[in-house]
Amino acid sequence: MKKTILTLAALLALTSAAAQEKSTRTMRIFHDGNIIYSRDVALVDSINFLLDNGGDSNPGGDGNPGDSSQIYAGVIAFNSDVNQLPITDDLDAVRMFINSQTNDKDFTAFAYSVSQGNRMFDAEGLPQFDKIFMLNFSDGTDNYSNRKWGDEGRMVSPANVYDTARFDLMQRTGLNSYAIGFGDDVGFGEKMRKVVTGNGSYRNAASSAQLQPTFNEIANSIIASSKNVMLKTNSGYFFEGSHKYFRFSFVADGGLRDTIFARLDGNPADGFSLNVIDPGSFAQFDSPARGTEDAATGKVLIPLNNLKFIHGGEEIQFDFEVEVSFDGSMYYTDVEEASTAESISKRIAVVLVLDCSSSMGESFAPMQEAAIDFIETLEEADPSQANGRMVLADFTEKLNGMQLNMVAVKGGKFVMGAQSAGPALPNYDPDADTDEQPTHNVTLSDFFIGETEVTQELWEYVMGAHNITHYPKDAETVYLYPAFTAGGSLVETGGTDMYGASEPSSSSGDADSIPVFYVSYNDITGKHGFLDRLNALTGKKYRLPSEAEWEYAARGGQKNRYTRETTDATGAPSDTAMYIYAGSNDVETVAQFHDNAYRTPMQVKSLSPNDLGLYDMSGNVDEWCCDRYGRYTGETQTDPQGPDTGNYRVIRGGYYSSGEADCRVSARRDISPSIRYEYIGFRLALSR
Repeated sequence: MKKTILTLAALLALTSAAAQEKSTRTMRIFHDGNIIYSRDVALVDSINFLLDNGGDSNPGGDGNPGDSSQIYAGVIAFNSDVNQLPITDDLDAVRMFINSQTNDKDFTAFAYSVSQGNRMFDAEGLPQFDKIFMLNFSDGTDNYSNRKWGDEGRMVSPANVYDTARFDLMQRTGLNSYAIGFGDDVGFGEKMRKVVTGNGSYRNAASSAQLQPTFNEIANSIIASSKNVMLKTNSGYFFEGSHKYFRFSFVADGGLRDTIFARLDGNPADGFSLNVIDPGSFAQFDSPARGTEDAATGKVLIPLNNLKFIHGGEEIQFDFEVEVSFDGSMYYTDVEEASTAESISKRIAVVLVLDCSSSMGESFAPMQEAAIDFIETLEEADPSQANGRMVLADFTEKLNGMQLNMVAVKGGKFVMGAQSAGPALPNYDPDADTDEQPTHNVTLSDFFIGETEVTQELWEYVMGAHNITHYPKDAETVYLYPAFTAGGSLVETGGTDMYGASEPSSSSGDADSIPVFYVSYNDITGKHGFLDRLNALTGKKYRLPSEAEWEYAARGGQKNRYTRETTDATGAPSDTAMYIYAGSNDVETVAQFHDNAYRTPMQVKSLSPNDLGLYDMSGNVDEWCCDRYGRYTGETQTDPQGPDTGNYRVIRGGYYSSGEADCRVSARRDISPSIRYEYIGFRLALSR
């Protein structure tokens, strides 16, 4: 679970005079309650320096935007008509155009539309693109293209429409054209393969359920062939005359693995060079890769240009881990904070050609959703769309072998609360309590939220232990400020009222993967509390979610059709059923509650997630929100933070001994922020 660090002592003999000239503090490492190692570290590496200075630091790690870039997209929507949205960088307009299409006309002008889409790249006023792509989608035989070309005076026989489209595409240098065939592949799959060019590929989506993953596979392939990766590694442990080695371990879509070994040479004055000494079979980047030291952070920044993973002639998406060594044989993941920032770094344009014929039937709406999700997947990987904020994409915070998974939540409008007045109005729930009413319109910005409730393992790592006498077995914990007094109370957090037990977990629920509980709002948010410490360790600004963010995420955000379509509290709701619980109307499939949890907290991720991939939003343990508790007013709000005054804070979600009603996504309760209960934990949030 957590790796021993006693073997690092030999490495510290390499400390250079340059590193010692920096302001330092002592960092101590505890094991089973005893100091097993002590060393001086630069202030930028010290959690206590960060705590002393309000947690400010240079953000690093997964999720940070890289070099500036831009994504453009255009759309051809066809049946017997061919509607066009020219290539634009207004991706909101692209989504609106896709969503506005209907499939109320017969006939299919697929091949003609492919050629029309290809001509979009010739429009005046477009910038120079580094890469261009097409994604062509259809569900059947082309039976109208020859008529459309005939109207333009171009005579093409019905048997030659696909060959004509391919001829047009092949005239476009550098075009990577993909195709998706929907339904039975027999009879038209081979024809659609004719519109595949460059590094594109053909895929078949046999059913509506396969549409979204198939579109996303292609989006990830485009990202994989268009992104830049910046290696960021500490310079303080690098010494002239010695070398630092890196092992890059890749895992690509489909589970294919590869490894690249490289060596770092150079010095801060002359610059650094990363040279591949053992290349991979599928993964590659330009070598040597050259970079410099960032004086503000002490990091050596090495751009890994043209990093890609190629298999079967196609660039595919991948994840990778960076490990470091000083002798080329022993590699460590916890020697230093080696990290990367990934993003699309090339200016790209994508044209979508979408079948909107009546033959799509009930699968038309899922196709629209898949195409919109395709655009959003590209957008989330584009730092220029983030306006300097964190890229909106799921990311993993790695902490000494542990992983904190954060889920990206696209902002939007939704109806908050529930009402029992009538089924014809939005968010009808016969169990709605008075404090869940009136329903009201809320607009939220993008944010991130924890995939699970904070676990006991993460709490112990950040805080040091359950209490001062209870150190996690076989774990290394790095901190100076004690989190607990000798009596077991948290230091300077304001948590004074303790009910039942003296630790944030008990024998009835004591395991790494069980949510932490017996933690107050003040324990989490107070000075030197959990958030202070976590933010000092990560350089980010983690927080508790607002009550509105919590409910929006529990409902599934924009991934949930009901939430996405019901955006007016005074109008008719979507004809799609609203989930009463987080991800289902069957409480037992998504919630640990009175009937299935045996009156004790359970391991996270034991049941099904909701549409956003979030677990235990209903049940297991109640979750603190940042808002003060207050009654709803019914007013339309944007990014609400709750009342300005009040003595109580909101908790949401229900817990392991709750009845069904308390596990509903709109149910809310109020608790004093100083109180610790055996059933209250929390989930992390982060602004974009």
